[in-house]
Amino acid sequence: MNYLISLKVVTVFILLGVLLGRTMANEKDVQTIKQRLLEDLLLTSKQKDKVNSLTKKAITYLKSLNKDGSWKDINYSVKVMASWPSARHMSRLNVMAKAYKTKGSSLFMSASLKKGILNALNTWYKKDPQNINYWWNAIGVPNSLGPILLLMEKDLTKEQMTKGIKILKRGYRDGVWYYHGPATGQNLVWLCGIHVYRGVLENSPIEINKPLKRIAKEIVFTTDEGIQSDSSFHQHGPILYAGGYGRPFAIDCARLIYLTHGTSFSFSEQKIKILSSYVLDGQQWMIRGPTFDYGAIGREIARCSVRNNGVSIAKASRYMSKIQSPRKAEFTSMTKRLEVGAYAVESSLIGNRHYYRSDFMVHRRKGYYFSIKMFSKRTRGTESGNGENNNGRYLADGCTYLLRSGKEYEGIFPVWNWRKIPGTTIEQTKKPPKEVNFGKGAEGRTNFVGGTSDGIYGVAAFILKRKSLLAKKAWFCFEDEIVCLGAGITGKTSNPLTTTVNQSLLKGKINTQDNNTKNGLRKTTGSAWVHHDDAGYFFPGKTNIKLESNTRTGSWKSINKTTSAGKVTEKVFSLSVEHGANVKNGQYAYIVIPNIKAQKMNDYVKKDNIEIIRNSSLIQAVRHKELNIIQAVFYSKGTLKIKNGSSITVNHSCIIMVKEMKAGKYIFVSKPNANKKSANISITIDGKEKTIKVPTSRSKLGAAIKKKW
Repeated sequence: MNYLISLKVVTVFILLGVLLGRTMANEKDVQTIKQRLLEDLLLTSKQKDKVNSLTKKAITYLKSLNKDGSWKDINYSVKVMASWPSARHMSRLNVMAKAYKTKGSSLFMSASLKKGILNALNTWYKKDPQNINYWWNAIGVPNSLGPILLLMEKDLTKEQMTKGIKILKRGYRDGVWYYHGPATGQNLVWLCGIHVYRGVLENSPIEINKPLKRIAKEIVFTTDEGIQSDSSFHQHGPILYAGGYGRPFAIDCARLIYLTHGTSFSFSEQKIKILSSYVLDGQQWMIRGPTFDYGAIGREIARCSVRNNGVSIAKASRYMSKIQSPRKAEFTSMTKRLEVGAYAVESSLIGNRHYYRSDFMVHRRKGYYFSIKMFSKRTRGTESGNGENNNGRYLADGCTYLLRSGKEYEGIFPVWNWRKIPGTTIEQTKKPPKEVNFGKGAEGRTNFVGGTSDGIYGVAAFILKRKSLLAKKAWFCFEDEIVCLGAGITGKTSNPLTTTVNQSLLKGKINTQDNNTKNGLRKTTGSAWVHHDDAGYFFPGKTNIKLESNTRTGSWKSINKTTSAGKVTEKVFSLSVEHGANVKNGQYAYIVIPNIKAQKMNDYVKKDNIEIIRNSSLIQAVRHKELNIIQAVFYSKGTLKIKNGSSITVNHSCIIMVKEMKAGKYIFVSKPNANKKSANISITIDGKEKTIKVPTSRSKLGAAIKKKW
């Protein structure tokens, strides 16, 4: 009996010891996270320019602060949804708090600055401004307040801290992070990140662990909002948002992975692997120079702050480069390219990626970047909302961006003709496009939208259906050129149809094959070319080309109701194919040569490397003679006959690339509209038949399959 009692006592002491050890470890880990948070918020003495800039801003804000703790230039009564003036109060406080705690700043631990901060904070508590846009109340303001409370923790009274934490809790209801229902995607990550600040301020391992566990559940490949199986990102339904909501998602998740690594709160290797794939295989491929592809940022395209938006993702790669992981070196390289300014050298990212979950293709070479954005019944092309991106309805109608420096479209959007978006075929009217409020009406009408890629080259195809328009559009991406084909173009409208080749900022001289650079329409009887900004545009056949270069004036307010009505003036280059009105079975063909000097254009034409095998509503196909690659889009079963006597026959609609390699002939095939009945594609090449089974699952539908022939 005594033995049993002794055993129980020993067991109790062991359990108490374990629990005490865990508690001490957790408390130590909380302090580790707090210290890392502070280090992450503050600049170092080595960052002199940034410290000086921060200090100047803080001095300005302190000097302009009223005695009552408000700012005269902030209208606290305005409740606009997107750009809320009152939020500037909190962002200014954030700057002041950072300057107060930054060693090397002349305001470090300044008594007058501290007094100003506490005065402004108390004024916010007293006014408690709230917006009709719930985002500001639950996310925007708390996101700024969390760091302020942490930085000023030792200078706040218990009452001030309690009031602050109450604001941090606004997005957390009955054990659920709430955003018009249970939060998802980046909205959830924002709310959880705010809750981590709460846990640190309350010194509570439990309150830190709750949001971290929930965020971990969000770092998954999904077919709902969030990271997709192809490493793209969706938010607000199936809208590509890798550079919009997906940008802070990556930064915030990477930050939390860094803050918690090596502690009891650390994320699993699997979560680190998934986020690594998203950032490295998704996001970094969508950035050229300092610019995140405009097709991946949703309604943010209408914000004047859109400049250099790609650079900020370096925060995510920098966090990930600080932890040990299999892809640490890739993160270090990405950070250097974006943060240090070495983005002019893009040699580490050469290839082609098709994001089948988002109807989006990226084609990269050292000298250029080319993207194609489409939409289908599976996706939404874009969205407007909160007064932003009012004219963006056609942003996924085959939109193509050609980037070299990354600044080709920087600031152009207030003066853009939104019915002449590069790559698109659109009915031309003077009416502004209809809004697609939070994606409503932005769904596609067809399922045959997709692409095939071998990782180096790619082909994308798109059946475009609008109320009065039908078109088959395809892009064939090779080494030095992208072949752009359109067929079966039918417009049941008296308004003219236009396929826009490009509409970018005017830079330097325009050159043409016939030396005619006047604005206006020209009807070519044979081939013709136009050259602008080290890019060539070759039209291999009879085409009605319209060339425009002019100065335009507009305003950001014309595309974003919440921003400035000030005039914006830009010089614009525009090149298009004019189809006319009441079009029946129209066509176009042009080749984009992205990295070429004007004096080399005639040599390129003579080289004759591109053979357009067929451009019809049934099949669109191109052969690159030098690369020995055939790319073909079959809109239904059929046979493609090639001049050399070869042929390709398929029993279902599909997108194919046939590639001759040293190891033999390979075929790459995808079927974006596959189902169980059409999953087995029978392909016959020169009499040799094989059957390829393509994916039909929601997560892999449209992915390309490789097979040796």
